Amino acid sequence: MLIMDGLEIKKLALGGQEFIKKPEITDYWDFYVGTITYDIALSSDENYLYIFYSTGIQKVDRKGKLVWTYKYLGSSNINVGTATSDGYVLFADNDKLYSLKDNGQDVSYFNSVGFGNRVTALAADVSTKTYVGLSQSDVILYDMSNKNSQGINTLFTVENSSYQVTSLFLNNDVLIAASNNGKYVRYYLSTKAYKKFYPFSGTIDDSNVFASVSGNQIICSNGTSSELVLLDIDLNVINSSSTSVPSFKSCIFANGYIYTNAKSSSAEYAINKFDLNLKLVMRKMTRTDSNSKLVYSKSDDALYVAHDTYYVGKFSTYFA
Repeated sequence: MLIMDGLEIKKLALGGQEFIKKPEITDYWDFYVGTITYDIALSSDENYLYIFYSTGIQKVDRKGKLVWTYKYLGSSNINVGTATSDGYVLFADNDKLYSLKDNGQDVSYFNSVGFGNRVTALAADVSTKTYVGLSQSDVILYDMSNKNSQGINTLFTVENSSYQVTSLFLNNDVLIAASNNGKYVRYYLSTKAYKKFYPFSGTIDDSNVFASVSGNQIICSNGTSSELVLLDIDLNVINSSSTSVPSFKSCIFANGYIYTNAKSSSAEYAINKFDLNLKLVMRKMTRTDSNSKLVYSKSDDALYVAHDTYYVGKFSTYFA
């Protein structure tokens, strides 16, 4: 690593020749949304970011330029959303899930379905296999590309109906579901086999319980109790830590590190970086709320996050 003008610059090797890759202007930007952002999602090619706020959705390119805006006129507020590789944008308001068709430079309404319980989490690579987490702890598989009425296919229940699904994370054949009492389910899509586990040391009741997967590792964060637990795919604990961070909104793997974002501005820093021993190695963005999960773009080596109430930011991991 080199320090240049106060910035840490990565030193790379190409064909035996060493050179310095300098951050570009587009390595960091802020996009002004003007209201609270509740979720964000990258397109499958990582060229676009979808921003979900209470009354609409905005699509921006990787340089922070607005492509289109979808105004939502429903009676409830958008609370969660995602995008699929087959060109659909999915979002939920209360107990209904909607699909839009992204036509590139514009977007059109496609389909909606009601589940009778509030939708609290979403995960989908393709619209035909949309995984939906509900407020009474069920995880459902639904085909959002099909306008015809379908039966509700419940895959499993994370916990009893008093608890909601707080996050869903899909990684190849593995789906990880979390509930607000700290209970998780690891579910294999191919075999439909699943196992429940509780990785944390104490009692939890937090809507920000989260997990993400990379390769054969799972990282779990438990919201305001400030605990991180790293497991292997067989659910054996590799490391655990009661951190000094007051609250976690989400956690994600990137470049061999774990990044977390803080839910509350009471945290000294919004973004915290940990090594795989769960040792805190760097912090970024002082005193700011964060209502969305972190999203990582491998092609840009960049992280996206909603922050400071009205902004969505992109920053290169050169700076973190």
